[in-house]
Formats: sequence, C-alpha cells, structure tokens
Amino acid sequence: TRGGSNNYRGRAFYFYENDIFNSNTPRNTSLGLPRLPFEEHNPGFTFSGPVRLPLYDGRKRTFFFAAYEYDTVLDSATIDTLVPNAQNSLFPIPAPTIIDSRRLSEGISPFVSTLSTPVKNNILTARIDHKFSDLHNGSVLYQLGRQKNLRQFGGGNRLAESLLGRTRNTDAISYSDNYVFSPTVVN
Repeated sequence: TRGGSNNYRGRAFYFYENDIFNSNTPRNTSLGLPRLPFEEHNPGFTFSGPVRLPLYDGRKRTFFFAAYEYDTVLDSATIDTLVPNAQNSLFPIPAPTIIDSRRLSEGISPFVSTLSTPVKNNILTARIDHKFSDLHNGSVLYQLGRQKNLRQFGGGNRLAESLLGRTRNTDAISYSDNYVFSPTVVN
C-alpha cells in the first residue's frame, strides 16, 4: 500500500471486464464448448493525507492511507472429469455426458458441464505511518477481506458442490519499524 503525504489525496475508480475480451480456452474448443460467460465489476476508492486531530497536527510526521474495493465477479467454470458409468444410490453423482466406447471396459466415461461461479469480494486496507525522527519511522497496516461465494447448485450435484467455499473472511495486521543506525546499517 502507498503511504500518505502532507496533502489530502483521493481517487475513485471503476474497473470492468467481460467475456468479449477473452478467447475460448483450447480445452473448451476441443470439447466443442462455447466461450464461458464472464463479467467483473470492481468499483473502489483510495484516500490519504496527514493525520490531523483537535490536539494533534500530524503534518510532516503522521500520515494515513485507506482503500476500499467491492468486486463482483460473474464467472463460470467447466467441470471436465471421469465418472463411473454405473450409478451408486448411496453416493449420487451425475451420469456421464459422453459414453466413451474406448473406456467402457474400465467402467468410466467423461462428464463435461459448465456452471456459474459468481463471487463478491469486499477489501478494506488502512495504513498509518509515523516519522519518529529523521532516522526512525514506523507503519501499521490493517487489511480486511470478505468474500461471499454465490454459487448455488440444486439436485445434489456433488461434483459441483465440491467447488463450494461459501465465505472466506480474512483479517491481517502488520507493523514495520525502520531505524537507521549508520549509513551502512538499517534494521
């Protein structure tokens, strides 16, 4: 992350991507599958500057930086695997989509399917830098991440369900301290 400065600065952004910018994968082409749908919307902002409080003026000493992103990805994935030809009622999985005569003696055939895999991410980053002296500075960083997997599968499709990771929450905190002992020694 960037550090702050003596001036307040900020920016807003919006990143957009969709499947018209992507080519089909060689594997999908070999299976006769079309290019999978994809769309991503990623708005966010950054803001930084000096820390100024009623009893403290941090210009030239204490700075902050904050950033936020809200990422929505409407993605798809291809399941390309081998499944047993015979079904087991105790462990229901989809039937093969292609009966491969070369593999009949092995009892397995290909299962190829596409499925929607949408995801939403929230990412917040905050950083405070402080200059103790010309030779000593420190920095505290906090990052929060929240991911919500919006995939939903009906009908007990265990192959699709194996891709599920419903939510992922991350929090990270770090502190770095730099001190110049001499022109050749820095911690």
